[in-house]
Amino acid sequence: MQGFLTCSVAPRWRSGGLHPGLVGSRLVNIVWLRENTMARKPRNFDAELQALMDKAKKVKSQKTVQLGELVQVIGADVLPIEALAGALLAAVEQSKKTPEAVARWTERGHTFFQQGGKRGKKPAPGDPAPGTPGSNGSAPAPDRATE
Repeated sequence: MQGFLTCSVAPRWRSGGLHPGLVGSRLVNIVWLRENTMARKPRNFDAELQALMDKAKKVKSQKTVQLGELVQVIGADVLPIEALAGALLAAVEQSKKTPEAVARWTERGHTFFQQGGKRGKKPAPGDPAPGTPGSNGSAPAPDRATE
């Protein structure tokens, strides 16, 4: 058993110091702990919360801008603001009463964006008419916002 755990064969830890259990001196243990224990960096919860609030504000403003751009792209900006608000309120009420209406509106919106997002876009001379086999079988949906 001679030389079983001597300093020459003892494992080295993190910073190269000896493990405190292998050395009998209490002073060495304390020095080792000071050198080899990392203090955690305290979290700044206020800064993290502020960053999250700033990010939420940015996302909300982007959503507002995108909604305004959508109103312009579809041509609804020519309507009086009261009419636009009334149409949106009617759409919300109808979506609560008949959820299948949302599916129809979603199809219509999908078709709109697939056509390039242009209101009243005239088909090019070589393009098939909507509803024909060459146009993925999608027929234009009738306006159902006033049902």
